[in-house]
Amino acid sequence: MTPLLAGTIVCEGTPLAEAVVVVSDEGVVVASGRTGPTGSFSLAVDPGRYTVRALHPDAGAGQLIAVPGEPFTLALTRAACFGFVDLPDPHTLTAEPFPTTWSVAPLERPCPDCTTYRWFWERVGRSPAVLRLDWVPEGLRSTVRARTADGWSERTTMVSPRRARKLDLALTRSGYWQLEHLDTGGACAAAGAIGESEWTIEAWSTPGYRAVYRYSPAGTPVAVLGREWARAAGLRVRRRDLY
Repeated sequence: MTPLLAGTIVCEGTPLAEAVVVVSDEGVVVASGRTGPTGSFSLAVDPGRYTVRALHPDAGAGQLIAVPGEPFTLALTRAACFGFVDLPDPHTLTAEPFPTTWSVAPLERPCPDCTTYRWFWERVGRSPAVLRLDWVPEGLRSTVRARTADGWSERTTMVSPRRARKLDLALTRSGYWQLEHLDTGGACAAAGAIGESEWTIEAWSTPGYRAVYRYSPAGTPVAVLGREWARAAGLRVRRRDLY
């Protein structure tokens, strides 16, 4: 019988329904799901030790190490500074409450082997934006969706070869596919005292699909990536916009 990894997700002692639970083994997602009405979940996994991360839009995030057959309780908190979290497939992301206002469908590649990135950028005091990049046979294509008073506007252009090379370099330096999932150093909480920015970056590339969420990315490699990304999309970005 396949062992079950079972637990309960709580916030200040209250069980949380509909929390996203992601189970990984040395950075590789092996199972995911959501908690039920009582805040509990169970996922079938092989024997071993796993990192369990949980996310809830109203309670924050948390993580711990667990083994199958030993039920546990994981308490979520915003005080720990919710940093990065992996989401295992495009449908998990679009099922979350925050993208519902963006009017987007699950991310798909324009061709089977095309590399595709999509970046949701929520900025305090500024209009939210969705930036998408598709490496297609013709070159690098940029699509920008921005919130306006009348809804959403959309603009698609081809990125110059020079800017495409700079963006490739920024993606490599950001270490997107190796980003840590949870930042408990308090850096994003400190940045949030100055200004707040919420980022969600999706990607389809050779390793497969990945989406990471980052709150207040100032001082991280993601901020460098975001600056080059915005420039490639033709957006004017100041350093203080990247909090």
